Amino acid sequence: MTVVCIPGSYDPVTRGHLSLIDYASRIADVVYAAIFINPDKTYRFSLDERLALLCHACRPYPNVRVVSDPGTVADFARKNGVTYLLKGVRNEADFLYEQKMADINRSRGVETLLLPAAPELCSVSSSELRRRLDEGEAYGELLPPGLEGKIKTLLDKP
Repeated sequence: MTVVCIPGSYDPVTRGHLSLIDYASRIADVVYAAIFINPDKTYRFSLDERLALLCHACRPYPNVRVVSDPGTVADFARKNGVTYLLKGVRNEADFLYEQKMADINRSRGVETLLLPAAPELCSVSSSELRRRLDEGEAYGELLPPGLEGKIKTLLDKP
């Protein structure tokens, strides 16, 4: 059985994330879309909000399990029988960073697959989405289907 984990902060989930989830759902028996907490990051959305948005985005994929874990990616992978981590790369900087992380995880017994982003997704990132939210710019084309209204509702909360 092939088990793939797509780790991330998903702050929030984007079309780029969904592209990886879609791919993984076609090649693996089980896919974990797993939210991990980086203590060095400040998040725009709460963990519960990120989980809800990710769950909504993953509804079309019956073999995808949305989870969060407070530990390390490698520990999660070992505990859950993960065959491969799957990470997307949009550019050279992403590749260099993800290669370094892959080397670290390999030293911990977990292999990583790096998947180049489709050209139309190379500018899609959670950082760009948050920037657009902050600037009041249009952001819908960066989101998976059906999430724009949910994001707007979260932003309008007092």
